[in-house]
Amino acid sequence: MVRRKYRYLYMEYKQNENMPQALFESTLIKKIQQKVATDYGDRVFALASSELRVVHHHAALKVMILRTGHEVHRQVESALFSLPLASFTLIHRGGTIRSCKKNAIKHHRAVFASLE
Repeated sequence: MVRRKYRYLYMEYKQNENMPQALFESTLIKKIQQKVATDYGDRVFALASSELRVVHHHAALKVMILRTGHEVHRQVESALFSLPLASFTLIHRGGTIRSCKKNAIKHHRAVFASLE
């Protein structure tokens, strides 16, 4: 049995377009897939689109965890940062969801501490 390897990208974003949060995730995934297809071709598009999804999204803090395949995570990152939909800041890139969530908790605590 083959184990699938993923990369988890924990990032902050600032939305450039006025769009409801319910549509933001699905629109983001579609735009990333289109950008990957135009920049890198069909093979990378197929790998990226089958494994790309939003694992966690916190609309109030404007942060999200995005899961992508291990082989294409660099192409997905480059497509993500060149989208006009929003501006993204990568906080953590991890191989497990557990490490990404640990860093998310640290980041959330730092954000809440700065608000006090």
